[in-house]
Formats: sequence, C-alpha cells, structure tokens
Amino acid sequence: MDSLIDDNHATILIDLAGVEYISSVGLRILLAALKKVRPKQGDVKLAALQPFVSEVLEIAGFTKLFTIYSNQADALSQMKI
Repeated sequence: MDSLIDDNHATILIDLAGVEYISSVGLRILLAALKKVRPKQGDVKLAALQPFVSEVLEIAGFTKLFTIYSNQADALSQMKI
C-alpha cells in the first residue's frame, strides 16, 4: 500500500474476501494507510469482509473510520471508478 500511496493514489479499495483473520498488526496497517491518505484528501475503503474480520473491525471501532462495501463490485460502482 505504501507504494500506491507514494504514487499519489489517494483512494484505495482493499478487497478482504480472502481474509479470514486479522490481527492487531493488520489493524495497524489499515490505520497507517488511512492516516497517510487522509491529508491528500484520500480514503481507504474496504470490501467483502468475512464474519470474523467484520467483528474485529466493529470491536476496534474501525467501522466508523472506514467505508465498508459488501463486495468489490458494489464498491467500484459506488465509487464510480
């Protein structure tokens, strides 16, 4: 993600369909990416959360920080990319 951010990609969509587990390290990476793009008027958006990942993000309060889409197709259509 750092290379995308460094190349001035302000909005990043992360498809988490294949992610069944996320640790505090994963949470920190998501938060660090968000902190890097926000000053550039960017955003990090998440799609296709598995149940455990969704629960962890909810408990950590990340659902208030990130826009979350049910799947990648919905995200892309709503983001008008």
